[in-house]
Amino acid sequence: MKFPKDWDRPSEANAARCSLFKKDVFEGKRATLPYRYFVPSGANGPLPLVLYLHGADGFGTDNGIHLSVHDIGTFLADSAIQKEHPCYILAPQTSGTRHWSVPAVRETVIDLTQRFILSHNVDKERVYVYGYSAGGAGTLGLLKEYPDFFAAAISICGATSGNNIDNIVRTPLYMVHALDDIIVQPVYGNSRTLKGKFSHYGSKDIWSEFHGTEGFDLRYDEYPAGWMKEHYDVNPHCTWVIVSDPKRNKSIIKWLFSHRRSKS
Repeated sequence: MKFPKDWDRPSEANAARCSLFKKDVFEGKRATLPYRYFVPSGANGPLPLVLYLHGADGFGTDNGIHLSVHDIGTFLADSAIQKEHPCYILAPQTSGTRHWSVPAVRETVIDLTQRFILSHNVDKERVYVYGYSAGGAGTLGLLKEYPDFFAAAISICGATSGNNIDNIVRTPLYMVHALDDIIVQPVYGNSRTLKGKFSHYGSKDIWSEFHGTEGFDLRYDEYPAGWMKEHYDVNPHCTWVIVSDPKRNKSIIKWLFSHRRSKS
């Protein structure tokens, strides 16, 4: 993938964090996914598991670029975060021809996650998912197709179709988007289906449709036009740098790990 000149680049610390992730390949019934995973050191008791879905610039089969391309895939492995929120991290990789929305890939991601839960000391009520761009879309897709699987989710510059959109309200969801993002627009809703829903939803569309829904925890951080360039000197699509920035991510991380999936 050819990056724009103002595309985000990983920090020097990212390579060291990448080395903490082990490598494996999951042979599913319908797809094969290379994946990386992080196991906390010296932690006791069942721990949360965080599933991470990369964006289009992480597509491939090398089992590496999806973590090395940005800090967002490894930031939870930082020692300071692990001290406060120890967790497992699971990072599958998919190719450009097999997007996260492909049913076989989506099912394989869930199967991989379930196998990881069974083979590690995971708190089954605290399984989370997050992703950016294509991975943000993948995150929203998983929430719609598996609405009772995750305890909470973060979608960064994501979008989704209107199919099963009502399932979105069944999982606590935090969205992050820049208003001037033209790669994945925060607003798509301009046509209604026969059932009265948009055919496609950006983050702002989801917020507009569902915020205030009783009993549902929906958060949305929207950054105004020019904000990403002014504060980070990056393309406005790169809102993942906010989530992985230790100066700004504390409230989002605290929100994520505060949730526990209802046993009902």
